[in-house]
Amino acid sequence: DISRRMNEASAAQDYEQASVLRDDLAALERVLEKSVVVLPDDTFADIVGLHHDDLQSAVQVFSVRSGRIVGQRGFIMENSVDATSETLMTDALMHIYAAATKDEIPTEVLVSHEPESATSLAELLGTIREAQISVRVPSRGDKKMLMDTVVINAGQALGLHKTKRSTDLVTRSKALAEIQEAIGLPDAPLRIECIDVSHISGTNVVASLVVFEDGIPKKKDYRQFIIEDPRDDTASIAQVVARRFKDHDEKRPYRPNLLVIDGGLPQVNAAAKALEAAGVSNMHVVGLAKRMEEIWKPGATYPVILPRSSEALFMLQRVRDEAHRFAITLHRNRRSKGMVDSVLDDVPGLGPVKKKAVLAHFGSLKKVAAASVSELSEVPGIGPIQAEQIWQFLNQDNPGDVAINTATGEIIES
Repeated sequence: DISRRMNEASAAQDYEQASVLRDDLAALERVLEKSVVVLPDDTFADIVGLHHDDLQSAVQVFSVRSGRIVGQRGFIMENSVDATSETLMTDALMHIYAAATKDEIPTEVLVSHEPESATSLAELLGTIREAQISVRVPSRGDKKMLMDTVVINAGQALGLHKTKRSTDLVTRSKALAEIQEAIGLPDAPLRIECIDVSHISGTNVVASLVVFEDGIPKKKDYRQFIIEDPRDDTASIAQVVARRFKDHDEKRPYRPNLLVIDGGLPQVNAAAKALEAAGVSNMHVVGLAKRMEEIWKPGATYPVILPRSSEALFMLQRVRDEAHRFAITLHRNRRSKGMVDSVLDDVPGLGPVKKKAVLAHFGSLKKVAAASVSELSEVPGIGPIQAEQIWQFLNQDNPGDVAINTATGEIIES
């Protein structure tokens, strides 16, 4: 059916719809190729998977009839400001079954997230079908496995949609024009820089600066900062701005048309003061606050609120999220190194030189913790007695297999 509708759309020169159906068909084919799930012959269900970010949601629906996947469809929804997974799933189900006939409603609706008033929804669908309907989240078995696949598919669909939206030249130009109008810039912000600060409980404070030109990331201009003597977010922001624009005319002649700060009014005020102290004039700076995605100008009484579906908000959110991702990368690396250092620093008799030799020999703390005494003694400068001490120290709380957090290298206490 999807293939037929795709061919009809193409013949009618509705190429946008044909492209959507082509992607749906490819997604269905991938699932059918990879899925080993075989449901009972009496299964008559729709599998509804949801994946969302702050602005949009992707919904994928797989129809199972007599135990076989017979159809797939998907769509993108714009999120409301106060949307939750529960409200989004409710909206998705209302969209799917708004015009459904009795025969189109299955006896079982499996969902990735519990909708609001699931019982009432089931009763409403049951009234249309004139039968009892189950609306539930599968927790185990083949149906849970199939649901996981559908949710992954929804995530891929949202990613594809966002990629197409961000790489389209017309869309990017529209976004930059909307930003110019909303903020009151003299020109479209062809170069946007964004600063984000990352930390956990004030430790290992780092910051990132990312650059977008013509709405596209310019990764060779990205920078990362280790915050010296951090006090709070505003002080960290001020420090990064000062370092970024120090001697800016000589070393970095390219100034951004717009500087975006990840934060609200206090953060953007701190950035504006740092720019003034650095002698940078006529620099347009705004803050993008996470809670309501509102835009703050320095000293403003009220924020600028953009429509949730606007290309301008999508662009600014993408810039901010990229800065956050880049900051998190540095933060994780420093945090992991700190954990490795702190663990090995506590090994009796293991000085800096030998610690470095051990790490160089094995390559990671995980491999050190998994090594035997004989393997540890193969490290240059580590004899059998010290190898035994290292092994005893790393295994003292867990004589069996050593549990390692592979993301950070941290030994997990039992």
